[in-house]
This record gives sequence, structure tokens and C-alpha cells, in this order.
Amino acid sequence: MRKLAVALAVLIAAAGGSNALGAGSVDGKSLDFGRVAIGFPQTKVETLTNLTGGPLTIDSVSSDTAVFDTPGAGDNCTGVTLDPEGQPGDHCTVDVRYSPTSGGSDSGNLVVSEGGGSDTFNLTGTGVVHEFSFTSVPANPDFGSVALGDTTGQKQITVTNNTDYADNPNVHLGGSDPGQFNESDDCGANVSDVCTARVSFQPTSPGPKSTSLQIEGDSSTFSGTGVDQVTVQPTDITFPDQHVGTNSTPQPVTVTNNRNQAINVNVNNGNPTDYNVDASDCGNQLGAGQSCTINVSFSPNAMGTQPGSFTVVGQTVTLSGLGTAATANASPGSISFGNQPVFTESATQSVTVRNNGNEPMTMGVPALTGPGFDQFAISDGCQPISPIPPAGQCSIDVKFAPSSQGAQDAVLQINTSATNGQQTVQLHGTGTPSAVAFAPGPARFKRPHHAGTFSTPKLITVTNRTSGSLTISDVRLGGLNPRSFRITAGNCGGKTLAADGSCTEKVRFAPNDVGVKSASLVVGDDGPNGPHSVQLIARATYPKDDVAVHGAVGCDATKITWRRGSSSRRFDSTVIVRSRTHIPTGPSDGTRLPHGAGVLHDRGLRHFTAYEYRVFALYRSHTHPGTLNHSRGTILRLRTGEICSPMDGAVITDTTPTASWLRHATIFGYSFRLFHGGDEVQKPRFVHSTSFTFTGRRRLHHGFAYTLFLYAYPESQPEGTSIGRTTFRVR
Repeated sequence: MRKLAVALAVLIAAAGGSNALGAGSVDGKSLDFGRVAIGFPQTKVETLTNLTGGPLTIDSVSSDTAVFDTPGAGDNCTGVTLDPEGQPGDHCTVDVRYSPTSGGSDSGNLVVSEGGGSDTFNLTGTGVVHEFSFTSVPANPDFGSVALGDTTGQKQITVTNNTDYADNPNVHLGGSDPGQFNESDDCGANVSDVCTARVSFQPTSPGPKSTSLQIEGDSSTFSGTGVDQVTVQPTDITFPDQHVGTNSTPQPVTVTNNRNQAINVNVNNGNPTDYNVDASDCGNQLGAGQSCTINVSFSPNAMGTQPGSFTVVGQTVTLSGLGTAATANASPGSISFGNQPVFTESATQSVTVRNNGNEPMTMGVPALTGPGFDQFAISDGCQPISPIPPAGQCSIDVKFAPSSQGAQDAVLQINTSATNGQQTVQLHGTGTPSAVAFAPGPARFKRPHHAGTFSTPKLITVTNRTSGSLTISDVRLGGLNPRSFRITAGNCGGKTLAADGSCTEKVRFAPNDVGVKSASLVVGDDGPNGPHSVQLIARATYPKDDVAVHGAVGCDATKITWRRGSSSRRFDSTVIVRSRTHIPTGPSDGTRLPHGAGVLHDRGLRHFTAYEYRVFALYRSHTHPGTLNHSRGTILRLRTGEICSPMDGAVITDTTPTASWLRHATIFGYSFRLFHGGDEVQKPRFVHSTSFTFTGRRRLHHGFAYTLFLYAYPESQPEGTSIGRTTFRVR
């Protein structure tokens, strides 16, 4: 056999020339590395055999492709002479390493140089990106909400070896919260195909958690949320204010068992006086993952803030609410009017009713009771302003008007919604003999009268209530406002009246300013407790204002129009007063403006400034000749703006008006839009001047009201901004 090999080599050499000596001199094999992961190189051993039959020196062994190499430590061939008769014999070995740098197929040649020639052997392999990868990944890697201390079931994931070499996938947990999860697997140190890993969630603290199940070359994220074993929501309830002794609408508290087993539900109410805690929906046990509702209602037993709480499965729910009630206090608790002549009225005494509670107090109708209830009179100032707010007060006026002699007693009953019930005030007075009786007494002028005018006369009868004659020396006016009344006729002065005899006086209300007026008709007489008097009461009002008062305003001017509101011959004139600081209170409070008949043009005003106008009608006084009375006055607040014409609020007659406005910073000129009602009757019109005349097809129409919107285009707002608006009507 050896002779045959030598002969073969000699023939090949003879046929091949100088380079043919090594061709076919070495025997080896092609190496297929199969699938190899990037970063995990694999080595195979190539055995080279001398085919020459004689000594053969291996000059070098190398690869012609970078992904294949021959590590020096494993090269037992380079520089070695293979001698079948000697050492190391006719063969040697060399380590060939495959180190893929990308996924996909690789190929190359192992080149063996010897004796001036070379032999090549094929090298192949397939690079894979990851040595191991996860397959059969759970569809939902989130464990959801899990109670602290509970452990979930396992989620299973398959680990697959993508190479043809067994290895350890090194399965472990990493990421943010590995300590909140558990991992187990059947993956050993030499996984050649697949193995299985399992992950469960066992939270020890609340909140979102995540971990990364990691292997060589891949990872998969699992998540879950740790929650309290029992969730109670809400944990703080503030009830709306609740009237004492009533029940609020129940507020729900939801209890959720987040555990994977049933729990006992124990509820302890810390304030059963003011709060009702109904846990009937929860029963004694709450199943795993189940929820129930506790209904809590507020039933305050007293006024003020009522704190409370209850505990459920170890958690506290804080409760608070304000008990509200009205508490009435009437003072004084008793009134003594002393002696009062019969058929006369005492001075007024006031009872103050206070609300000392913390909710509004509704006032009922006060009443007089007791044996002498008809000897007293009340004027209720509480019910008209009911309800009385907390800390508020009102008053009830009481008078003693005896019609018979002797001690008189009554009780004033004050009815309220207060929790402390009805309030009472004791009333006492003594009726004494009276020399004079007045009818009516007091004398009230029920219909209001304009200041500066006379009322119709009121007839007052004076009667002698003594058992003998009574001489009246004089009759006069006294009291607070004697100048607001006139005695216009009468026959009492200087007259002597027999027992039960009478005389009369006529009195007119003659005010010169507004308000409630009070005076007394005083009768000087020689009877007991003289002189005697009766109260006169009336109310004066403002004369009529001018009517149809209308204002319009532009950029530096205003226009006010009006008509006379009265045809009275007392009418004197109209006065218009202007102020920039306040609303004028009277014809002399501000700048008086000259005007024509029914129209005022006020020009030269400041731009963008508010002006307060008041239009007064003046009347000549009949009650105090030579003086004037003024109406209440119509108030107008007009502010100059961007648009000069048409004025805002104006009524014009021209259907081709010119709109004008103040110059404004703009880079594209101006535009305006015109509306009639809600309809845009003229589309945006762009102009570069500060005026525009509505002519031709843009003519306006009689009887229409229009609103014009003006826009400018300053550098800071090149898209445009509104700078003014005016509304006007074409008559």
C-alpha cells in the first residue's frame, strides 16, 4: 500500500511540474460547523494525513475567510514534517474555529501549504444572532393586581437553543424588581434543544412592579401591581351641611378583597350618635377578589362640626360634616310701656330677633296673645326679609295703644324655624285717662306723593274725652318734619268742647324732598296731661324722570337723546351731569353739560375712557316756591372706544354712512365684517385707510340693526385681532 502511495505521488509530481508537489499530498475533510451563535465561537479539529509515502513538511495552515481561523495553540501541523517511518507519524491535527459576525451562512477554505504546493478543504457554518431565545411567550405577561403576600400562579415560557451546540442558557431574573417575582426552570447546563422557565408574582410592597426574565441572548418582561390586601375607597368623606335631626343621602364606601382567599369583614363605628354605618351588603365574609359597599349617612345630633370615623378590616375611614340649625334669640324678653293715656299710642319699642345658628332662619307671622292682646300693636320687620342669615337680625316694633283704663298684659309670640322653638316677649302697660282722642290716630297718608306737590287734605277729628268742658288754645305742627306738612283748615283753635264734643282739623302732606316724613299735630288744651298730639306719617317720592333716554358713544364723543317724561306745568328743565370718577348723585354733583332740545352732543372726550352720565328732570316746587325738585335721574355709563362712527348704540338715517376709526398698529391694514342679527350681510372687507363708506352694492337698509366688527393685523398678531365693535340701527 505504501509503495502504491509513493508511486502515485511520483506520478502526480511528474505531471504537475514544480507546483504539483503538494497538490493531493495531504488528506483532510470538509468541516461543517452547523449553527453557531454570534459571540459563542465553536472549534472543530481537522486531521491532516500525509499521502506521499515519504516525509512531508507542512509549511502553514490558515483560512481564507475571516470568520474561520486556526488558533495558534491548537495548530499542531504548521512546521511539522509528517514521516510515516518516524514521529509524529503520517498525520497531525489543527483546531479550526468558527466565529460568526452576522446571521446567515458563511463559507471558506482551510488552506494547507506544503512543499511548494497547497491543499484546501471546505469550511461552512451558519451564524445565528442569539444563542438562546424565548418561544411560546405568554400572551399576557402582566399578572395584574395582586395582594401583598399572595403568590400568583405561574406563567410558562419556552427557552429554545438556536445553535447546534448544547450550552447553559443561564436563566435568571433581572430588571427593576426581581425580588417581587419567583422563577423556576428545568434548564440545566447543557440545553441542546428546549427547556421551560416559569415565573410567578409575589409582591411585598404596593405599586407597579416589573422584572426581566433573562437568558443568553434574549429577555422577556413580566409585570404586576402590588396592592393592599384590602382596598377601602374613599378613606375620607366630608358630608354637605346637614340640618340637625335629619339624615343625609348615604355615601358609599367600597371594600375590595384583593386577596386570593376570603376575609372576615369587621366594622366598628366610632361615632354612632352622628353617623349611621350600614355594612349589611358586606356580610361577615368577603370572597376572594370580591367587593361590597358600606353606606354611611350623616345624622347630626347637634349644631357644629361633627367628627367621626369607622374602621373596616383594619383600615380607618375619616368622617366629617357640619350640623346646621337656626337658633333664635329675642331681646328684650319683656317690655313695660308704663302709663299711657287711652286712645293714644305710646312710643315704639323694638324687639330684636337674632339668628345665633349657622343656617338661615325662616320667620313666621308674629302674633299677640294674652288677655290684653288687643291693646298692643305690632309692625313686623322680620318676615319681609326672611330668611335671616346666620349672625343676622331683624326687628319687630311694638306699640301700646290702650282703649280702656287699667293694667294691660299680652305676649308677643315670635315663630321661627329655629330648633329652640317659639320665642316670647312679655308686654305690659297701664291705660290712664286721656283728655283728648284723635281719629284717625296716627294719621297716615297712604299714597306716596312727589316731592314739591301737595296731597289731598286729611280730616282729623279731635274729641274731648273728659267729663267736663275742654278749652283748646292753639293747634300747631311739631315732631321731626313739621315743614313737610300744612294745616290748611280747622275749627279747633280757641274753641271750648263740651264732654264728648269734637272739632276737626285738615292737614296736607307738602314735602319738598324725598323719604319718609313724620310730624305731629299738637293740640294745646287745659285738660289733664296736655298738650296732646297725634302722629302724622307720609312718604315722598321723586318726580318723574325723562323717558326714552338713550346714549351712543364713539371714539371721542357721545350723544344722548331723551323725551320729557311729564306734561306737568311744574316741569322746568333737563339737566345732564357727567363724571369720570363716580355716578353723579344730584344735579350739582359733576360737570353740567349744555344741550339742545332732547339731544346732547358731548365732544372732545378722551379715548378709551369711561364716563358716567345722569339725566335729571327738574320741577318747580309748589310746596316751597322758588326751589326746584329733581327726579331720581337716569344713569348712563358710556366708554369711548376704537370706532368713531357710526357710534355704538346710534340710530342713523343715512343708508350710506362712513365708518371711521382710530389709527392702530397694523402691517396689513384693516378689515371689518358686518352682521344683521346672526347673519353676516357683508363678507370681510380689507382696507388700508381708517374709514370706509357703504355705497353702491354695500348700501345699508332702513329698519335694520347692524353690528360691525373691526380687525387689525399688528406685527405681534399677523393673523389678525379684533380691535373694536359698534352696533347701530338705520331708521
